[in-house]
Amino acid sequence: MKRRSFIKGLAGAAYVVAMPTIVRAQSQKIPFIHITPFSGALAELGPDTEIGCKVAIEQLRKQRNLNFEYIRIDSESNPSVAVRKMQEAASSSRARLFVGANLSSEALALGKEARNIGAIYVTSAGADEITGKDCTKSMFRWAVPTAGAVDGTIKPLMKLLPNAKRWYAITPKYVFGDALLRNTERTLKAGGAELVGNSYHSLTEKEFSGYLVNAAAANPDVLVLHNFSAQGAACLRQAVSFGLKSKMKIVMVWSAGLDQLLSLGPDNLEGVYVGAQYWHTRDNPTNRAFVAACAPHTKAPPNNNTAAGYAMTMAIAAGMTSDNVDIPQIIQRMEGKTIDGVTGPETIRPFDHEITKSYFLLKCKPKASMANEYDLADIVETSSSYPAQSESLCKFA
Repeated sequence: MKRRSFIKGLAGAAYVVAMPTIVRAQSQKIPFIHITPFSGALAELGPDTEIGCKVAIEQLRKQRNLNFEYIRIDSESNPSVAVRKMQEAASSSRARLFVGANLSSEALALGKEARNIGAIYVTSAGADEITGKDCTKSMFRWAVPTAGAVDGTIKPLMKLLPNAKRWYAITPKYVFGDALLRNTERTLKAGGAELVGNSYHSLTEKEFSGYLVNAAAANPDVLVLHNFSAQGAACLRQAVSFGLKSKMKIVMVWSAGLDQLLSLGPDNLEGVYVGAQYWHTRDNPTNRAFVAACAPHTKAPPNNNTAAGYAMTMAIAAGMTSDNVDIPQIIQRMEGKTIDGVTGPETIRPFDHEITKSYFLLKCKPKASMANEYDLADIVETSSSYPAQSESLCKFA
């Protein structure tokens, strides 16, 4: 089955629940809401995340008798729209289970709304605030946060490139980008290197030549790309066309994973370092089974967003039984649970609802070294970096 045809298979939505914080299992279907951009600045997040959600739901129905009814909601890459649509879903279908690969600004707004309506919301957005000062009891996060992504890319690169003392960044101007920049500055300073400059751009920017001219003029040893998804790909492609790859090392701190690398191709990628929340060659039993389960639905191996959809769904399921359960009980059962996840053991921390997992630094291969079209990079470093409880800014109300 093709990826597109698999995505189209959505069922109807008619549900009955007993109370706002209760969902009903077994014979009645449990509304399960995937609220992610399918349009707007990050429209590409939706389809792949959807595949992961639906693969997980198929497994849970067969293995756990959990009868989730999948409902897709387009958040439109817009926080106010996302909140309104969450409210509508909670009202119309009495839905209380939500997952989403959202913009950080969307995720922060949805986390607050989930608390207001007595729901659970699991996201893969990156801003530190999600499990920091703006955490809520209703919100969980499957993604190494921005601080961990920087620790998993910039820090090992400083060891791999000990003579690289001058670094320059290109950064999207919103919560996620600001957090990456802040943590990059912190890490470089602690390691005795210098961020010699940064160029901000908007979320709608498509032309990066001006920023790249500024980067080249600063004569850095390393160019740090904080931009994400389509913007990250466009910026890297333009950097290569400007000849910057031969003049400096390039690292993309937070990539969108395999699909993004496929779109760029080995000629653009060779020698580039890439941070990833997930990589399909990770060798553990859960990931091998996950890759096999995705095979009927998509030609390529699963990517970051597919893995996120799967993992977020499984995180909620970890707190559920086949009996009638309520939201506070699900949250309580999720807290402290360790899951055999696609990146390895993944533990849900009770004090901030961070789902701890691995982060991967990849080095992209030359075309001649690739075993197949998907063998674009090798894992050169695996890390799992999170703030300790004593450092956490999360205080559940």
